[in-house]
Amino acid sequence: MKFPEIKFEQHKLSNGLKIFLNRNTKIPMVSLHTMFHVGSKDEEDGKSGLAHLFEHLMFEGSPNIKSGQFDLLLHKRGGNSNAYTSWDVTSYHMTVPSNEIEFAFWLDSDRYTGFNVSEESLDIQKDVVHEEKMTYVDNAPYGSVEDEVSKRLFFNSGYKRPVIGDMNDVKNLSLSDLEIFFNNYYRADNSVVSVSGDIDIDNTLKLLEKYYSGFNTGNMVVKSGYNELELNSEIIDTIYDKITNPGLFITYRIPKVGDKDYYVFKIISNILGDGESSELYKDLVYESQMCNEITTSVYGAEEVSILSINAICNEGISPDSVLKRIDEKLEHIFNFGLTENIYSKVLNKIETQFYKSRNLINSVADRLCYYENILKKPDMINSEINNYFNLDKETLISVAKKYLQKNKRVVLYYLPENK
Repeated sequence: MKFPEIKFEQHKLSNGLKIFLNRNTKIPMVSLHTMFHVGSKDEEDGKSGLAHLFEHLMFEGSPNIKSGQFDLLLHKRGGNSNAYTSWDVTSYHMTVPSNEIEFAFWLDSDRYTGFNVSEESLDIQKDVVHEEKMTYVDNAPYGSVEDEVSKRLFFNSGYKRPVIGDMNDVKNLSLSDLEIFFNNYYRADNSVVSVSGDIDIDNTLKLLEKYYSGFNTGNMVVKSGYNELELNSEIIDTIYDKITNPGLFITYRIPKVGDKDYYVFKIISNILGDGESSELYKDLVYESQMCNEITTSVYGAEEVSILSINAICNEGISPDSVLKRIDEKLEHIFNFGLTENIYSKVLNKIETQFYKSRNLINSVADRLCYYENILKKPDMINSEINNYFNLDKETLISVAKKYLQKNKRVVLYYLPENK
């Protein structure tokens, strides 16, 4: 497929910081992303939650910015910010009017130039993280799925831990733990800065050199790498939760992001459960009315990815009967393939999503950081779409059949506590 190419420049500061610049003058705004190649999978046992906790602490003040002032200062300049942590990366991003670009660089870079976490800020953010877990995990229907799946799907690697961390670990983290983590990973040579929007390339590069040359440098920590046991038998378990309707959660390990077979499952996920016209939705929600909700998703990661199929059953319907129906649907696809209509519809949908994302400066900046950090291939921002269109239906079915085997999955039944 041919799309208008996203043009970008790549630079590297003397401290090892990689920089990507993309000029887009459609609107007078700029998106700035700073992404560190560290996530929850890189934490030590007993010290989980460090990466996510740092995401919170980086908004709590820095050498020249008082606690609680970060967002206030940014909002006064018409900007906004956010961040996210995954198994693999921690990313900070902000969007500002283009005439406030130097202010954004100063505000963002100040928090990375030296460890500046106080005991008070640490205690406050530990409580914030605990409240976050209470809200989105402990007291949310099916909120523990990620945690329960991870510790069954993985055994040795850091992917066995939830990104938010174990709350006992988080409670016991010290300032010393955080400072070691900061010095190990919040480093110029372990990060990427990407700027997309209404910028002057030469001036932007000069400003980046001015504000980001003070990044932490030193000896890079050696990561433990991915060492995981094979999953050779189906794991089925039952979780009792504060829910009304039973739930079914099926997960498979699939190839890592960037692998040619990874894109098979992005297509398979779209076909099975992405939207009301998807195959499982039509079968289990519309026709048989066994479920009131069913979705599929792919979680792409650096060393391994996950395909999940999630179903919420209607009253009186058992999760095992839904599992049987899903297996029958998969078996039918494996045996009889896909119609040209289904296959082309999904490819058209992927093409549309790809095109839309290229018009968003926030998306472009994020993808440039991600492709460099995880794949060392920033040009993927222009070429990744070809990985979908280079597949054929026969290859897709063959690869899906190889990975979506019953002995290579985790199945969780969620049942109401009072039934």
